Amino acid sequence: MDNNLFEVYKIFFENWRFQVSSGWQRTNYFAAFETAVILATGKIILDGHSALGFVVCVFGLLLTCIWIVNDMKVWAYISYWWNTLGAIERSLWPGGRAPDGSDTIHTGSKENELLRDFVSNYDHNAVCIYKINKCDSISYHWLMRAVPCLFAAAWVLGLVTSMLLFVWHCLGVNIKPCI
Repeated sequence: MDNNLFEVYKIFFENWRFQVSSGWQRTNYFAAFETAVILATGKIILDGHSALGFVVCVFGLLLTCIWIVNDMKVWAYISYWWNTLGAIERSLWPGGRAPDGSDTIHTGSKENELLRDFVSNYDHNAVCIYKINKCDSISYHWLMRAVPCLFAAAWVLGLVTSMLLFVWHCLGVNIKPCI
């Protein structure tokens, strides 16, 4: 095994791990910020300032769209590094496991045996070796994108509510929130 290539593999793996971790960290920060702003916007709208609430909702929805685009870019970057790791594994351990799990060839070292198809045979390893229910009906990428989409739905609800309250106010309909 080429030690330099293995060192590159470890560096790339750490980069991939960092990207996944920082992606979730950004999602947490965005979610905390947007939660606070949505609550404040709801208060603004319920206090009778529906036009201001509408403007804040537009900016909130714009921010959420930027969040979704950012998530798509991060996902592409994470996928790039994951695929790069798989390519390095295949270079380091060309006699590794076939995609269907057959033809296992031992490399001699227990560390190498565990690492040699960590990425390139993730699906097989997760289900067959580690008995992990991967829940294929819900992908990791979909979960990452679901969080900002929920916030986008909240902003749309705020937009509709503020528009309705503004129109009713202009028509002279006196609506008092029951909250």
